[in-house]
Amino acid sequence: MWVCLRYKNGVLLGMSSQLLDEWATVDPVTCGKKKRIFLDRFVHFEWDWMDPQIWKLVEDSLEVLEDNKHRQVKNKIAQAHKARKGICIDAKEEKEEKKAGENDLFHALTATETWKRTLKMLCAYLPES
Repeated sequence: MWVCLRYKNGVLLGMSSQLLDEWATVDPVTCGKKKRIFLDRFVHFEWDWMDPQIWKLVEDSLEVLEDNKHRQVKNKIAQAHKARKGICIDAKEEKEEKKAGENDLFHALTATETWKRTLKMLCAYLPES
């Protein structure tokens, strides 16, 4: 998504148009706040210069990321509930759940029709091997 919002027709946007660059120069907490504000207001931004397919990819990716965030919050609530009941969570089990979540996120991102079309479009630019 970062690349999609920083480039237009393969050319890096001018500094005044690089909305996300300032995030990289602040502390992690401020970066997180700026990211949250951006995500909360994303639908109000207009990126009319962006290729519609790339814009759709950004929208779909954000939707998947938001769904994943919701899943993570639900899991943390469930873990806290177990902990209050005295149910121990094995570190190995927690690690496996985290790995499964990462795999689910990757699959969810790459399973969208927009992702598949975009990948096909990008592969057309790769040299034949």
